[in-house]
Amino acid sequence: MEKRDPELCPVCGQPHIPLNCEVLREDVAEKDLDARVNELTEIITMHEANLHKHEKNLSEICAEKTLIDEELNRQSFEYDSAYLSAVLETEKARSALKQKLFDIRNIEILIQRITNLSTKATTLIAEEQKVRSALKEARTIAEKDTRNLNRLKELFLDCLLRAQIPGILVDDTVEMKSPNFLPEVTSVDAGDLAVTSFANLGSGGKKTLFKCCFAVALHRLAVETGAMLPTIMIIDSPMKNISERENRKQFEGFFKMLYQLCENELKGTQFILIDKEYCKPPEDFQPSFSARYMTPDDDHNPPLIRYYRGK
Repeated sequence: MEKRDPELCPVCGQPHIPLNCEVLREDVAEKDLDARVNELTEIITMHEANLHKHEKNLSEICAEKTLIDEELNRQSFEYDSAYLSAVLETEKARSALKQKLFDIRNIEILIQRITNLSTKATTLIAEEQKVRSALKEARTIAEKDTRNLNRLKELFLDCLLRAQIPGILVDDTVEMKSPNFLPEVTSVDAGDLAVTSFANLGSGGKKTLFKCCFAVALHRLAVETGAMLPTIMIIDSPMKNISERENRKQFEGFFKMLYQLCENELKGTQFILIDKEYCKPPEDFQPSFSARYMTPDDDHNPPLIRYYRGK
């Protein structure tokens, strides 16, 4: 290795700089220090300006990124919505087609049933015509045979007379016209001008007795002809709006008729009478008889339905 001159630096090979050992003056040092401070201040100011600039750029970039993200999300949502909408429309169309196919199959079944019913209807029309023809013939024969109807008229008038309903006379006429066959009582003297029927009787006791007598007449006819009619008869409040003191004849006449019928014609029929007054049967009355006094709230004399207490 080549040896260097002793006056040169053994490391870098530069000549030695002589050191100024003189003491720096204080004013020079302060100026140099101020210069360094100003230089550092400028550098710091420059760095701060650059920092603000970079922060501003960063904010702008972040804002732009936010806008881009929002737009991306919106585009993605619109794409998903459009896809979902298309899927829903397709599914709706598919469901509509399935329902239409189901309806068509049901229509085919319905058409087959209609065809079967039409065939049956054609057969039934022919049978209906035969039945109607037979019914017409039977009705014609039945209308010609008025024996039961005439007998019902006689029994009804007999019940009215025995019940001593006012205004009913022995020579009165009872008519029962089709199609309802409701009784109408006409007087011989008045003719068709005065007709007593269910329609024109008032709401008083006469209308109630009129209906009760008709029901009793029906039971009497059923017993005579052997018709299918229940062998029990419930008469509720036959003396409604009738005073047993002021209308004593009607009160006693109606019950006397029932007691007489119980001993002969209607001895196989059970009567249940509910009324506000009690009319005793005659002493020689043979059929079984039971009477009970009924009150709404007395346990010793309970109402007809023993467990019921009305309010």
